[in-house]
Amino acid sequence: MARQGLGRTVSENKTNCKFCQQIITGGPEFFYKDGSGLFVAKWDVNPERPGHALVIPIRHVEFFQELTKQELEAIALAAEKVEEIITKTDLPQMYNSVFASVDNEESKKYIDRAKDELKKNGGRPADGFNDWINDGPVAGQSVPHLHWHIIPRWAGDMPDPDGGMRRMFGGGEP
Repeated sequence: MARQGLGRTVSENKTNCKFCQQIITGGPEFFYKDGSGLFVAKWDVNPERPGHALVIPIRHVEFFQELTKQELEAIALAAEKVEEIITKTDLPQMYNSVFASVDNEESKKYIDRAKDELKKNGGRPADGFNDWINDGPVAGQSVPHLHWHIIPRWAGDMPDPDGGMRRMFGGGEP
């Protein structure tokens, strides 16, 4: 049984959903559409680390359990492809072009921090990735449309990554 989505119906979510509207209108932050036509990927406007991207189902679903079998298979393949794209992307150039005209002050702070981190790692490809889904509001989902975070990681980007996500990002503020 699927969970209820914050008291909204699916049709209301489609109309009021930030991601649904962005998928319809597009934008420079979108860089991938999978071969199945079920998923897109975009650069996160508030990157936790340089190259932070989101894989988003085109169909409005709020929770992981709502994905069909076909979507479950496709989302993993899309995530794998997006990691490959991130590894090959000139991230400093991407931030300078895609986000050149960001007017949101919070986003500017995150993007500036990502640019600073890219300078520290010398522009080399990521050494690994964190992949996760915040499945529902109590799990930290801030947009009520399922999305898979892909966060590149570099050796030395934190003192001791042992313990995985439990100790990954501290306070998370820029």
